[in-house]
Amino acid sequence: MLTIIHLSHDDLLVSSLKNHFSINSLELKDKVHYQAQRETNEIFDTTKIVTAQILIIDSSLLIRSIEKKLIHFKLSQPKVKIIILSYNENVNSFARYLNLGINDIILRKTKIELMINRIISIVNCKPQRSISEKLKENYVGETLRETSIKIEKILYSSINSVLVTGETGTGKEMVADCLSHFLPKTTPLLRINCASLSNDLANSELFGYRKGAFTGAAQNQEGIFEKADGGWIFFDEIARLNLDSQAKILRTLESGEVRQVGSYKNKKVNVRILAATNESLEYMVSKGTFRQDLYERLRTYEIELPALRNRSQEEVGEILDFWLKKINENAKEVIRLSPEVHLLLLSYSWKYGNIRELRNLLRSLSICDLKEIITIDKLPEVFKSRFYNQFKEKLKKTNTEKEKEEETFPISFHAIEDTLFLNYLEKLSETTHPQKLSQNKIAKAFNMTRWKCLKKLKSIKESGKLPRKYEHLS
Repeated sequence: MLTIIHLSHDDLLVSSLKNHFSINSLELKDKVHYQAQRETNEIFDTTKIVTAQILIIDSSLLIRSIEKKLIHFKLSQPKVKIIILSYNENVNSFARYLNLGINDIILRKTKIELMINRIISIVNCKPQRSISEKLKENYVGETLRETSIKIEKILYSSINSVLVTGETGTGKEMVADCLSHFLPKTTPLLRINCASLSNDLANSELFGYRKGAFTGAAQNQEGIFEKADGGWIFFDEIARLNLDSQAKILRTLESGEVRQVGSYKNKKVNVRILAATNESLEYMVSKGTFRQDLYERLRTYEIELPALRNRSQEEVGEILDFWLKKINENAKEVIRLSPEVHLLLLSYSWKYGNIRELRNLLRSLSICDLKEIITIDKLPEVFKSRFYNQFKEKLKKTNTEKEKEEETFPISFHAIEDTLFLNYLEKLSETTHPQKLSQNKIAKAFNMTRWKCLKKLKSIKESGKLPRKYEHLS
């Protein structure tokens, strides 16, 4: 017996669903007990166990207090699949629903037959290994782990377009990889870089063409949309599309139809879109170089990937260690970073390429003479110059006006090392009282020997920069 509980005040919808469930129960391989309720208190009573396999909730009932109860309900009864029946297509509402941990979002205006089919697909869906488990050996970082959870929810929702934004090198292609790993093998995911599409060929590439439509069209050719029917298309650098192609993509998303170049017939397609850009589409809309209606359509759900400088240092450290290990697996000599270089890399802004810049730096180090540990003086000159300028700007922002006048540049990288060391020492003391810190604890935290740690503390003390609360350590 399959039990479905529906929290709703929509009597017409309840009546229609009840009738259709009785007709379609054979497809579910079980008898269906469909139960409608108007009150939410009994369902979200944490002292009771809900025997239903599916819980459908009308979005009109989702006031804030109910949303909090829904989160606790999902944690206490994870086997119950939750569907939100949405009465609007508001982007912010969709994002809020997904964050509640629900299994699917279905629009109220959806035809009853399609609504039943969607519910049936959720019931018959076999549990799969989560994206996080599949990708944990290839991708790391809290940002990707959170994104993978969102992708998993989107896959089983009614959302058909997702926009991924972020600076260059923040991992937008990794989101497409994440989607690819989780899709069934029979579901296509086609990738296209919009920057490589010329204005003349964009339409024929996207929508296909008929024989004789233009010079060189010797035979009929399917476009990207037809090839991806039933699956996904990943549009990388979507901002580079010309306005004519933007209009046609919008028409396809709204009508679910494509028309080949040189044809007068439309063809039905069922395609979902994952679009990525490192540019501000909102700014482009204001300048008239990107369509407002397409922008709104693409951002049905938006995933913003923060720059490395805006992520926690724990996450940056995790990404750094991951790529270091990855590159060392294929390198002739193992890259070994000194504690100072490790701290420097964690403090660097990576504003010229984020993860890509970090990865390229490590790859460049892999061809160096690695008989000794990589110290700051062995880093590429371009990188040292960038870091030096970043550090200088940071000092200018934090120093007082008087200190700015007295500060002279260039300063040595030894002074930068000392500042980095003290900054991390302060962070360490946030969790451990300074008097309880020992040389061994600090050495372990900074991945250095106790002797090296003592030498660094004495050096900073001699320079007069060591705060009094740490003097017992030197």
